[in-house]
Amino acid sequence: MSDESDDDLDSDLGRLLRAAARSPAQAPLEVPAQAHLTVGDRLGPYVVVAELGRGGMGVVFEATDERSGRAVALKVLPALDPVDSSRRKRFAREAGALSAIRHENVAGLLEAGETERHVYLAMEIVRGKTLREWPLTQPSLRDRVAVARDVARGLVCAHAQGVVHRDLKPDNVMVDDTGVVKILDFGLAKLVAEGARPDVTGHSMWTLTRPGQVVGTPAYMSPEQASGRPVDPRSDLFSLGTLLYELLTGARPFHGQSAWDVLRAVAREPAPPLEARAPDASPALVRLVTRCLQKAPEARHPTAADLVRDLDALPELA
Repeated sequence: MSDESDDDLDSDLGRLLRAAARSPAQAPLEVPAQAHLTVGDRLGPYVVVAELGRGGMGVVFEATDERSGRAVALKVLPALDPVDSSRRKRFAREAGALSAIRHENVAGLLEAGETERHVYLAMEIVRGKTLREWPLTQPSLRDRVAVARDVARGLVCAHAQGVVHRDLKPDNVMVDDTGVVKILDFGLAKLVAEGARPDVTGHSMWTLTRPGQVVGTPAYMSPEQASGRPVDPRSDLFSLGTLLYELLTGARPFHGQSAWDVLRAVAREPAPPLEARAPDASPALVRLVTRCLQKAPEARHPTAADLVRDLDALPELA
């Protein structure tokens, strides 16, 4: 990379980090109305059963759909401005795109709705282990590659609907209790109100949605995400390559002592050679992961379907 390109990248990364720093990164998400939801509260047809977790995107509850008795994961997002009809139309349009993603390997969006104080998404509830926990079961090399193949299959379906995940990471992929791989939170970054508070601590998501800003988790971003450039489906393929590298080696390919260091590593530094860290990986698997982790999008697989084809051809899955 030329000095001029390095300077441009440094400028892009610095601008993004300074913008994030202007919001108190350690502060909790400002969703006071959501914090008051307790067991028994209702959102539309859903009755809250328990709080499951909080993050940069909102609060997630287990809830029951009173119409069917079905358990769902209810993600409650920062409320949209009631007078901003354009953002409400955008929310409805993007929720429609997400609800069209129907695939075994994607935790589906069942419904999007609004009340006077809340915006919510009802999603398929998945019970199992995230990929942050799953490797503790010591899966075989074949099983690790098969998980990546199933994630890629889910991406094929989502990309066909024009949806890019933008935050593919171990916390957003689960292996359910029956062994089925499920991508979680697919494309939900697109549904966050513009200008939402960013949370840049640790592994959390940056919920910045305006053009030229960052959405994602630094260690799993593509280089184009890391520098605030527009992304397309090939960005998810880079993130999947990062995820597969970690499944094979037990370590992420890009590190740093700060968010700045990690973003620079993602954007400019090569991943440590996979063959040195995963000696059991076949040469074909090494080549596949290396291709996923190419800095230039055009050097990666053209589509998720191409990646699935090459994963299926690996000796590990023979």
